[in-house]
Amino acid sequence: SVPGDQCHPWFEVRPTPSKGGGIGTFSTQHIPSGQVLVCNERPIVCIPTLSNPNDSSSCCQACMTPLGDLRYQLGGIFAQDNDNLPFWGSVSPSPAAALKFTEPAKDLVTCDLECGARWCSAACLELEADTGRIEHGLLCCGPMGEESINNWKKFEPQRCYRDDVLYNPDGAQPMLLLAGKVLTTVLGAIVGDLEESITEWDDDDLFWWKEFAHPLWWEIGTTALSTSANHTNTTPQDEQQKQIQKQRKKLCKTSHALLSEALRSSISRIAKESGWISKKETLVVSVMERLCTVQHLGEILGMLQCNIMEVEFPSPRQQFMTHLDQAIDESTNSNSNEKKKQATEYKSWRNQYLSNRRADLGLSPTGDDGFDILE
Repeated sequence: SVPGDQCHPWFEVRPTPSKGGGIGTFSTQHIPSGQVLVCNERPIVCIPTLSNPNDSSSCCQACMTPLGDLRYQLGGIFAQDNDNLPFWGSVSPSPAAALKFTEPAKDLVTCDLECGARWCSAACLELEADTGRIEHGLLCCGPMGEESINNWKKFEPQRCYRDDVLYNPDGAQPMLLLAGKVLTTVLGAIVGDLEESITEWDDDDLFWWKEFAHPLWWEIGTTALSTSANHTNTTPQDEQQKQIQKQRKKLCKTSHALLSEALRSSISRIAKESGWISKKETLVVSVMERLCTVQHLGEILGMLQCNIMEVEFPSPRQQFMTHLDQAIDESTNSNSNEKKKQATEYKSWRNQYLSNRRADLGLSPTGDDGFDILE
């Protein structure tokens, strides 16, 4: 359901007309394109792009707002003080040059562990100050860059978990990281409760995802299998589905082992830094072990697989480069020699940018590693 003060008169939440159809959102009148219908509602969990493990500073850790201005977002050659860039032009101020999202990124609050993560505003920092920054710290991979290589070992469990999520070949990266974020969100709230001397929690507090009806992740698709199991011969589709289920359960077990080790290591580090008494650390570890199980990961991943609850939006980089590609196509197909010359210049800038950005991220120049460097 949606809280009443967040509902707009343009829509209502009510049961669907069909039997067993559940609850749906229905418009009560024509809704103009672009109209914001729900406001002041923070997502339960949110994550930045997974494609760039070394690029954690481009959006706010709390609300995913892009940070800084367009030059900062683009980085690389576009971040240089050069007015002869696409869409900057000679018009002053040009729309692209004037586009700013927050205060300059260098002035924003950053992660104490020097991973590069930032928060966009005092409001987000206040919301994140207690549980949110602890939540971030639970899976923070620590300082980046070669100069910090001596500090990497203490964050090795977190890096192992991150790398397993990022580089697993099964295409489940977003869901795996969201599942980990669900658990760290609860743990962050638990630590906040302990500061207020709350030391007991029931299952409804800890396992909020159970209220959604869903199968375990590795059991999705078993209905079709159970039907065909009555027949003597199984089909190639049955065998394929069995392999998918087996692989998903194996993936959950691997992710659970790495996530548990990362969380246990982080809790120990946070306990030392915060001066926790041993009883408090033991309590947080016991809650973590109660939360972080293969079964719960399967439930959360099943929820994410079956419920359309994700919202993705393009980064400023993606929007800028999409606009640039459109401009290249239009100029290339133009009968104007000036436009064709502009298309050639834009292509040159684009190719140089993509090459430099891959180098900045430490990625292969060939682009065969699967990373979307514009995310």
